Formats: sequence, C-alpha cells, structure tokens
Amino acid sequence: MTYKQAIYTTAPQAHPYEAQRAGDSGPLLLQDFHLIDLLSHFDRERIPERVVHVKAGIFSEKGKKCPVTIRFFTVGGESDSHDYARDPPGFAVKFGTEQGNWDMVVNNTPIFFVRDPAKFPEFIHTQKRDPSMHLTHADDTTMFWDYLSHNPESIHQVMRYSPWEIEPRGEFILNENATNYFAETEQIAFSPSNIIPGIEPLADPALQSRLFSCDDTHRHRVGPNYQQLPIDTPRTAYQFGNFQCDGPMAFYNPSARPNYLSSIDLIQFERRKVDLDKIHGYFIGQAGSFLSEIRPKDFKAPRALRQKVFDEPAREQLIGNVSQKRSLCTDKEILKRQIAIFSEIDDDIAIRLEKVTGIKGYDGIADLKFNGTHNGMAKGAKNRYANGASPAQRATSCNGAPFARTHAPIMVMGVDGVA
Repeated sequence: MTYKQAIYTTAPQAHPYEAQRAGDSGPLLLQDFHLIDLLSHFDRERIPERVVHVKAGIFSEKGKKCPVTIRFFTVGGESDSHDYARDPPGFAVKFGTEQGNWDMVVNNTPIFFVRDPAKFPEFIHTQKRDPSMHLTHADDTTMFWDYLSHNPESIHQVMRYSPWEIEPRGEFILNENATNYFAETEQIAFSPSNIIPGIEPLADPALQSRLFSCDDTHRHRVGPNYQQLPIDTPRTAYQFGNFQCDGPMAFYNPSARPNYLSSIDLIQFERRKVDLDKIHGYFIGQAGSFLSEIRPKDFKAPRALRQKVFDEPAREQLIGNVSQKRSLCTDKEILKRQIAIFSEIDDDIAIRLEKVTGIKGYDGIADLKFNGTHNGMAKGAKNRYANGASPAQRATSCNGAPFARTHAPIMVMGVDGVA
C-alpha cells in the first residue's frame, strides 16, 4: 500500500481538526488525547530551534512600575532568517510584577489565522519547508495556498493591514539590551498561561490550546525547570515555593521542606484577593467534538477592510502580493479555489486576479467542499461537511465562540447551574 491509501489514525478521530469542548462554546477538555498528542508532538518537532507559536495588581494604582523584558520575533522564518520577509511578526512582553510573571504574546495580524485549535500545528507546517523536497516558500508556495483554499476563515490574515487605534494603558521604557544572546534571548520563554490574579483567559479554543502548548514547548526546548532560569524566574515581592522538584536544571529545589502538602513543615498561602466566582465562567454542556464552519460573517470584516479602509494603491498592492506568491504554486485547482474565496470578499478581487494570473476561478464557494472546515454556505448537504464527515455536534449561532451570558457566574446561576 502507498501513502495515498493511508487512513488517519493518530487517535480515533473522524476529523483531525475537531476538538473536544464543554458544550459548543466552552473551554477545551484535557481528556482530548488527540489534541494533546497533536500539540505535544508539534512542540517537539524541532531541536533546538523555536517552534512558533478585572484589575490586576499591576493596574491597581496610577504610576505603578515593574521591570519588563521584550522579545521581537518573526513567525514563519527559520533561525537566522532575515527580518524583511513577508511574515506576521510580533513581540512578547514579560511583566515582572510583584505577583509573578505576566506574559503578553502578540502577533501583528488583524485576525488570528486559525479558529479551531488543532489547525495550529498544521498551519505552521505549511509555513515551513516542504517535507518531500525541503523547499521554502521562496521556491514553492503550493502548501501555503492549498491550506488557505480549504480553510477560508484565514482569508483576513492574508489581507494584512497594520494601522490600529491605540488606547494608552502605560509606557514602556526600553533602556537595556541583552548582554548575552543565548542566556537572555534564546532562553527566555513566553506563554499566555503566565497570568496574575485578576487576569483570566477567554474560552476561545485557539487561545486555550496555546495555554498548554506554549509551556509544553518550553519544557521540551529549554528544560522542565526553565522557569528557574534567571531570565524566566518570577520577581515576586515574597519568597515563592511549590512542590515541584528534581529534573534537569533544578536550581531551586525545596531544600529540606517536603515536596507535598505536609502537616509537619507547612508552606504558607497567599490570601485570595479576587472573587473567582465573579470572573470564572460556569460552564454547562455536554462534552463533544467540535469543528467550526464557514459562514457569510467570516467575509464581512475583510470586505470592510478592502472596500472601506484600503485605498486604490493598497488594493493594487494586494493583487500584486497575491499574484507574486501565486506564481510559485504549480497546482491550478488550488488557485481556482482560492480565487473563489477572494470573490466572496469582493468580485473585483477575483476579476483582477483572473486577469493577472490567466486562471478562471470558481464562482464563489457554494459548490465547494473543504477538507479543513464545514461549509455553512454550501448549497446542499453534499458539500456541507469537511471530508464528508458529519459533525458530532452541530454548530450553533455562535459558531463555537463565547457570547454574552453563555458563561454566567456561579453567583447568578447557582452552584448547580440553576438560578
């Protein structure tokens, strides 16, 4: 048998992009072995190169200060790649607050490129080298366009635009450069799971998956005790301790104190200052596998960007950028699908691309079937479901996103979810 006859068997899974959630808009579930295995393997694919990916105390008073460390980065490039390649670059900030480290990880993109968490590793694969020929996007963009042509929710990310309205919250003063690249740049580790009391993650599935995956990457790439490194260790106003011990680079083992919650040698606890019942969601729902679908709403924001924000030179630049990257894709079927997706934003984009490329695209996506997402705009059931796999759970009006009063606090709903 050849690789073209293979059946997907990482775990029993009808579709590789589905994720198990508490209800159709709740957080991800730890029992989803397929997703955890997917992310864990992705975190370990490259050695030692990086694999991308309420008022808190810091805001309690005006003029409060804390040390910050910032790393500016690219996403698609490899180690030593130049900074001028077309890429959604970003930056990460580590706030060394008196309550612990608070990390903010940012990409310069208007819309995050995936909505379903299991897509993240596969999308990044399309940004790296082709596993067969080892070619980069400078030589062949087929993987890039193939992914986009089956996951239209990423279309806004292709139409990058930088200006934003900014509401000041504070000021960074960058007054010191790293003195040792490896110790202070290569070993610094950021994760959205590094938060402080008063700041909570949303139930957004893409963010929820990064809460696990970023830390898991650091444990693999840097080491299980990476948070004990000088550049990563918290700068709290108190002596911190926990029950973790041993392993490589265990600089701060718990001395003679037992490594469990002991009644003989007690560890102190900080008094809870945040009412968790008021900030935590109370989720009610069946555990189920979920994969979002494409809807007309997905094209509303990029349409406004193209029609109301872009001027004519910017519109021409979009055509030029897409055409240049398209020229390195050898599969015309992929390009016909991609032009159809652009036509859902604005027919003028499709017309211009057809003129420049000489390829006639499909007339919209109503007759297309996608392998990466359900097509909520399909004319019939034949093309509705990704890979022909009927969903285990129907997408509701929110399409998997949190919405108002979905996660009512316990104080409102009652401990058993009944008001």
